[in-house]
Amino acid sequence: MNRDKMRSGIFGAVGVYLIYTAYQLYRGRNAPDDAMAPAVLWLFIVLFAVCGAAVTVYGCVLWRRALRDESDGDGRGDKVR
Repeated sequence: MNRDKMRSGIFGAVGVYLIYTAYQLYRGRNAPDDAMAPAVLWLFIVLFAVCGAAVTVYGCVLWRRALRDESDGDGRGDKVR
């Protein structure tokens, strides 16, 4: 189960980082030395925010599934393959 919890934590961290990146792009959108067209900038802001939210939700789903499997005591992941 540790592998599943680690994987869900990584997915959650990546999702939060993508949301943070979208926020940083949004915050710096009015910079005078902006080399990116405003339409492209908004496209990337929305893309990073949506992908970050999706990855974060997926990480939470994996985490809940790992907790549920652990509490069921079915032993998945505990056996040496």
